[in-house]
Amino acid sequence: MPPRTSKHLICTCLGLLLPLAARAADASSDFMSMSLEELMNVEVISASRYGQRLADVPAPIYVITQEDIQRSGARSIPEVLRLAPGVDMAQVNTDRWAGSMRSFTDVLSDRLAILVDGRSLYNPTFSAGFWNILQIPLANIERIEIIRGSGGSNWGFNAINGVINVITRHASTLTGTTVTLGYGSQGGPSSLIQQGQMLNEESWLYTHLQTESRNTLTTTDGQSARDDYRHMNAGFRLDAKDGPRTWMLSGLAYRLHSNGVYNSHTQPTLQTQDFFTDFLSGVNLHGRYREVLDHQSEIELNLSFLSNRFDADTLAQETQQGIDIELQHTIRTEGKHTLLWGLSLQEFSDKSKSGSLVRFSREEENLNVLSLFAQDEFSLAKNLKLTLGSRLDQQTHNPPALQPSARLQWLPTPSQNLWAALSQGRRFPSRLERVAQYSSGLYPNSTPGQLPYRVTTYGAKTIQTEKLASLELGFRQQLTPEFLIDIVSYANHYTNLRTQVQSGEPQVVNGTYLDIPLQSINRGELRTQGLELASEWRPKDNWRLQLSHSLSHTGPLREGDISSNSYYPKQIVSLRTSWTPHARIQLDGWIRHVTSRGNAEHQQLPAYTSLDLRGAWQLNQHIEASVVGQNLLQSHHTEFLAVTPALISSQISRSIMGYLKLSY
Repeated sequence: MPPRTSKHLICTCLGLLLPLAARAADASSDFMSMSLEELMNVEVISASRYGQRLADVPAPIYVITQEDIQRSGARSIPEVLRLAPGVDMAQVNTDRWAGSMRSFTDVLSDRLAILVDGRSLYNPTFSAGFWNILQIPLANIERIEIIRGSGGSNWGFNAINGVINVITRHASTLTGTTVTLGYGSQGGPSSLIQQGQMLNEESWLYTHLQTESRNTLTTTDGQSARDDYRHMNAGFRLDAKDGPRTWMLSGLAYRLHSNGVYNSHTQPTLQTQDFFTDFLSGVNLHGRYREVLDHQSEIELNLSFLSNRFDADTLAQETQQGIDIELQHTIRTEGKHTLLWGLSLQEFSDKSKSGSLVRFSREEENLNVLSLFAQDEFSLAKNLKLTLGSRLDQQTHNPPALQPSARLQWLPTPSQNLWAALSQGRRFPSRLERVAQYSSGLYPNSTPGQLPYRVTTYGAKTIQTEKLASLELGFRQQLTPEFLIDIVSYANHYTNLRTQVQSGEPQVVNGTYLDIPLQSINRGELRTQGLELASEWRPKDNWRLQLSHSLSHTGPLREGDISSNSYYPKQIVSLRTSWTPHARIQLDGWIRHVTSRGNAEHQQLPAYTSLDLRGAWQLNQHIEASVVGQNLLQSHHTEFLAVTPALISSQISRSIMGYLKLSY
């Protein structure tokens, strides 16, 4: 779409919203649901595994509240995560994302711990959690706690770059019936039905059913990306209490039908591309029991079960079942110590059939992980605290991994927090890296007259655990009742990184292309440094501005293959504004700038800037209407070029969505 048309579209959106604002004659002063002081007093759990005031956390934490989620106009959790500084979420096509923090952005986000209410979504086959199976209605999320940097001392293996904990709402906060309908130019129809009720004075239950579909985008060469999808999920949450004891039981069932395009190595020419369909389905159950033993001690028991099926002819067909049991005990001693210890046992059973790009040496594998963790926060002097923690993970196919951390914190005033941290992180190799072989797509040869080539990487049982040593410095302060600032600097040193070396001579296949064999080894070393800024300003009670800026420098990858490099953008800037001119009217704007990034084929994606606008009108106590425009500055842009698997990226296009919410 030409720039002139883009300007007309933006003006049209504003024109639809401004008349609503003009009717704001009797606006009240209580517009934002949470003041900065209340935000700093929010109790968070992801940094230390027990409740702490957000203002007191000695870690690079960022909290995305339900109000942030609602007013962002985002349609999925990966979009919402872009609100946080230091988080790089790049959309590959309609429902596939590449994500990370501080380094190593990839489709398989294998250096992050992705949690739901503390329950891990870890997939041992790919050592990652897939973003498109994170099927939780945004309206059911209370907040998202994001810890940037190593969280291994608390949450274990694969948390070396960060922890994302999606915390769902207590059942007592979702009573009544709510129906939300949506439709748009790019997204197909969507619907969400929620029903909540009080069972008795001590227990509540809510259920939901959500469906969503989205239309296909185009590839970078202008062809159809065939990446339309259909999602459906249903779930429930039950909360109950009895004095000092509380229970929670939640469940979710989902089914995804997701299409796409990839470079096939079975075709004789580069011009031929194959279409594929992924079917994903699963059931998750999570139970939690918590009891306050006395005013200084509490115990928590978590039990979760999962059963997932991943059916993709291009990658693999996988059936996975897992169970996770975790016990945690917290003890406080007269304000001097807060001691936490616990243990967990995870068991996974995987059955996999090879696809056209991935082949396993054996179809079935079991994995057990036994973990022990402990942490002690104690006072060295007035307003000076030291937190020492460590976690030991023992996995079936790897030697034990110890992940210690030390955090020093100075609180000169209740609104100031200065802290420093030293930590070590570990990432266990996946089943894919140990006992499988996987192929890239077909690429043109840079040597004139030579055949195109593909790369086949062979796993190795001798592959070892990746290591991280991290230093962080942070400062957080509410400078005034209207202004908050949070600054973090970090230096990371990655060693033992998985990389590849050529293990034999290239072979000509059917006279049409070369197959280059590679072997997985641990040889890579990388250093990264960065600075992350988050700030919020409330110039008026009904107006909020949020600015975040991430600066990152990635050094050269030593002794490693270029495909293992960190393609994290040097800068990500985000500016959001939320204005409530009337108690029934909300106007929001969000502008993001992401600098250029490269990929393993030396291709460079240009920088891009996106603009999202949202307007909502509460017609009466039962009906709310809203409209969201995304990527309004340009007709389309590409955010990521995937390397493995050989997925062809789509061009992310401009879109307009409308929603109608009925509550009664």
